[in-house]
Amino acid sequence: MALARVCTACVRTVRQAATHSQPRPTLPTPRAFSALAPTTPVYAKKAKKAETLPAEDEEFVEDEFEDELDGSVGEEPGEAGKPTKDTKEFKYGDAQRQLRRAFRLKGRELRASPPSTRILENLANNAEPHHFTQVQDAIRKWHERNFLKPNSRLPEVIASRFGRGGAAVKAVDMFANRNIYRMDAPSLNNLYPIFRGLARAQTNAPETPAQAGFDSAASPAEIVNAAFTLQTLTLVYHPEAYKDPLVDAFVLATALKNGEADSPRVKALIQRIVERPERLTVAYTENKLPRKWAPTFADQMRVIAVALVERNHANSEFFAHLAERLMAETSEGKAKAQA
Repeated sequence: MALARVCTACVRTVRQAATHSQPRPTLPTPRAFSALAPTTPVYAKKAKKAETLPAEDEEFVEDEFEDELDGSVGEEPGEAGKPTKDTKEFKYGDAQRQLRRAFRLKGRELRASPPSTRILENLANNAEPHHFTQVQDAIRKWHERNFLKPNSRLPEVIASRFGRGGAAVKAVDMFANRNIYRMDAPSLNNLYPIFRGLARAQTNAPETPAQAGFDSAASPAEIVNAAFTLQTLTLVYHPEAYKDPLVDAFVLATALKNGEADSPRVKALIQRIVERPERLTVAYTENKLPRKWAPTFADQMRVIAVALVERNHANSEFFAHLAERLMAETSEGKAKAQA
């Protein structure tokens, strides 16, 4: 017993000496991680009676999303090499763990406490592009288990994240197959990022294959078909989009960029744009189109004009003049806003 006490005292003495001899490493301050945290939460705290959802015409703003499933968001950095609670990596992993627990629920336990659809929203909002296929599979399995139908928030997150993350074709596939994913198309403003993602899509060369599920892995024909499919879906959910020149510009620019210029559907789209009076197009841009999308509209018209001029198209001059007019109007708007 005496020997044990002596040994314990020796160990304690050595530990104390080592502690005082080596300076403690300086950990990063919480401010160093603040850039990774969402700045403005979109969801307010749940009210006693009902939850307030965003208006239909409000566009989903990426990264402005509050994870209410885990209310204790950590501010102190964790152990070296581990993500902290205010990072997307941690939140995505946490959503995955909650999703696995939800899929294990059965019988009375499932009926007594059905999983919240916020799990899918957090999963999609915090996913990196290489996680998108996992998100798609999770939404499909959620529907197969006949869990609660997601509200309008999930389609907004999908449209924003996938449209901006190089998976616009995948997003169109999910909205087009409602029987599999059980999601309705979001508001028109929230569909614009998908249209823009398709217009920007670049297919990879055969010698540099892209990861499956990304727009770069799709063929030009698949990208164009996705654009026209999305246009059809948009008109089904939002008939007023028939008068939206930005939707037409996105689809036509996507088709011309990917080599489809003489098909009946492209000819019909060109004809519809030409028949729309220029003053109505400009008026729509000034009065109805969200200001942030006006420069994008002018740029898409410029892309169309260049493509048609290269093909010596009969309507190339019309599109060139319209593009110049829109760019001038956009420049004047910027000058007024800055003044």
